[in-house]
Amino acid sequence: MSFNRLSGNEISLEQILHQIRKLTVRIHQSFELMEILKVVVTEVRTTLDSDRTIIYRFLPNGDGVVAEESVNPEWMPIQGQLIYDPCFNAQWVKQYQQGRVGVIEDIDTKPLDPCYKQLLTKLQIRANLVVPILVNNQDLYGISTSSPQLWGLLITHQCSNPRQWSCLEIEFLQLVATQLGIALQQSAIKERLRVEDELRWQQALLRSMTDTSLLGFYVVDNRTDKILYFNDRFCEIWGIEHLKTQMQIGELKNNDIIPDCLPLIADLTAFAESCKPLQSEENRSTVEDEILFVDGRMIRRFSSQIRDIRDRYFGRLYIFEDISEGLRTEIALRESEERYRSVITAMAEGVVLQQVDGRITACNERAEKILGLNTEQMMGRTSIDPRWRTIHEDGTPFPGETHPAIVTLHTGQPQFNVVMGVYKPDGSLTWISINSQPLFRLNELKPYAVVASFTDITARKQIEFALQNQAERERMVFAIAQHIRQSLDLDEILNTTVADVRHFLQTDRVLIYRLNANWSGTVVMESVADGWKAILNMEITDTYFVETQGQSYQQGTIKVTPDIYIGGLTACHLELLEQLQVRAKLVVPILQSDGLWGLLIAHHCRAPREWQLWESELLKQLATQVAIAIQQSQLCQQLQLANQQLENLAMVDQLTQIANRRVFDIKLNHIWHDLLRKKSFLSLLLCDIDYFKQYNDTYGHAAGDTCLTLVAQTLKRTVKRSTDLVARYGGEEFAVILPDSDRDGAIHVAKQIHEAIQQMNISHTASTVKQCITLSIGIATVIPVTDLVTLDLIKAADQALYQAKAQGRNRSFVNRVSF
Repeated sequence: MSFNRLSGNEISLEQILHQIRKLTVRIHQSFELMEILKVVVTEVRTTLDSDRTIIYRFLPNGDGVVAEESVNPEWMPIQGQLIYDPCFNAQWVKQYQQGRVGVIEDIDTKPLDPCYKQLLTKLQIRANLVVPILVNNQDLYGISTSSPQLWGLLITHQCSNPRQWSCLEIEFLQLVATQLGIALQQSAIKERLRVEDELRWQQALLRSMTDTSLLGFYVVDNRTDKILYFNDRFCEIWGIEHLKTQMQIGELKNNDIIPDCLPLIADLTAFAESCKPLQSEENRSTVEDEILFVDGRMIRRFSSQIRDIRDRYFGRLYIFEDISEGLRTEIALRESEERYRSVITAMAEGVVLQQVDGRITACNERAEKILGLNTEQMMGRTSIDPRWRTIHEDGTPFPGETHPAIVTLHTGQPQFNVVMGVYKPDGSLTWISINSQPLFRLNELKPYAVVASFTDITARKQIEFALQNQAERERMVFAIAQHIRQSLDLDEILNTTVADVRHFLQTDRVLIYRLNANWSGTVVMESVADGWKAILNMEITDTYFVETQGQSYQQGTIKVTPDIYIGGLTACHLELLEQLQVRAKLVVPILQSDGLWGLLIAHHCRAPREWQLWESELLKQLATQVAIAIQQSQLCQQLQLANQQLENLAMVDQLTQIANRRVFDIKLNHIWHDLLRKKSFLSLLLCDIDYFKQYNDTYGHAAGDTCLTLVAQTLKRTVKRSTDLVARYGGEEFAVILPDSDRDGAIHVAKQIHEAIQQMNISHTASTVKQCITLSIGIATVIPVTDLVTLDLIKAADQALYQAKAQGRNRSFVNRVSF
């Protein structure tokens, strides 16, 4: 068996099998999709000795684009073109999906739809062979379907003359398409595995953070009742460590662990009632409540919805925090204070006696120690003495008029457990809990004095503040992590991060410093307090940092500097920090998988500062979140660029860089309906390059492509209104849409086009009209009405173009027939 070629050459079956084996090896040795496609079209055209071989890829909207091409230099290249074929309907797609092969040996003898034949003619095709490229959905998406997916078409063209395709040629092309389908499946699987690896890395990072938290995390899919995630702390709080392994391997669902959890709850009815709001799909808010356990523990619960990228609700995130110790501390303190009051009403840790005018006339040693004063300093002071510096628990001033002793003197009523912060002379803050008891003389209703007793609760307040601080830190980290997952705006995320951190740390400046390739850097985000220098967008170069290329930071080192003057800094580094008004700093690296991205820095400007360990840990956690946000933003930017490139392929003619036929159809239809409403004129110019085939034959297709581009750009420059549109209509034909332009306006534009083309003076010795490139232009003008459609206007302009050519070319002709 051999190929029957018009050239007379024959290729044996053995040669074809050799080519298939060779092509298969090259396909499966390639790693990039575009390289695979290039190999296929090159080898197929060479083997079949055809004029053009292309791979036509279907786009998601149903159109298709020539993704790769191998073409004989004598014929027009069409790579990148969006093939808009109205004859290619759903019936053809279905037939190709079923494996049908399209064979045309001569377009002049085979019955074809006129529009399809016109398309083939414009593409210089005399015969073609079309084989579908099918891809198994099981490998691409992990699901099984009854039929494979139609990915595209492998097409070979004969342009010079008709061609009789042999069975061996058809089978060869089918075998190549099959191997290409397998390669596409493998490429998709590799991409999916890469994305899965990236997702696993992010999940491992999140798990490393939650596994060390004192909070219990639990995520459930409400659609399937499947447990999506939990950490060890969750199992500890609910006492289900024995179920951990079964939960990890998916043997147990949410409802399976509930029987082990319910016995821990003190009030099941109240718990059931508190769960009702969590079942509502409309309840998007974060729900916070508390659950009392039978063993006396109090568990705080946070719950919020989880939605997918299409904003569809599918599950909930639960966070559990054991707050029992704090409650027990408060209860124990309250009981202790009550017990001591019942024994000795006026005795606690510190005791002072104040007369009716508020003056202190007696105190014990413990009072002096708590307040940091000696007896002489205490005597004679009143509660409203301006030398006292006292505050409420929220940090606001505590006026002397509301001191419990003064209130008791004025009302005769005792005061209990009033919490006050008192600054000692050395500047340290002591927290006290004050009780006051009035002293009455016999038969008098007004107290003559008051005994104020107070205990030092500084340690307890420090614990409370520490717990509150930790909870706020974890909430902030959680909120920023949520914001990162919900937002793709990197600047917004970074701005929120530096602002929240500065507010939380109560420091003067927090910034994000982005490193350049030469190890210099720029301040890309900043939050700075009033009164201090703003350094946003400042470029900073640290000589030592450049020389060492940030080696310590690349290893994750956190730099803590309580005071720049005792930190052992170099003279140049110290000078830089002085210029930036920095007195103390805390620096944490922002690491990416490929190295050091930048630094998260906190500056304290007003004075030295002893940075706490938890502050370093907080910035480290936030730097990790920032790294995730940066990576997420980079992936998003790559996706947007790919989408933009695809959109460009779909809307712009790749040769001339003006609007393509698809845009012309859409724009004309839109303008038609707009002017139908406005009852205004619409003009259409169809322009054809005279004797363009002879131009190609004389100067070659490369020069022809250059000529088409020059003409297209000249038309675009000549038609100046923003509402007008110049588009490539097909081949050497161009269309100009002129909304709100009557017949005279259209004639004027056509005249300008002729003049502009004449000024270009592109040589065309094969033209019988003139020795340079000229245009024939058909003009049609109409006021759109409901009885007409856009095709009527196109036909009228096409008829006018025909008349312009018939009358000698290089001219315009106006179709004056009334519609």
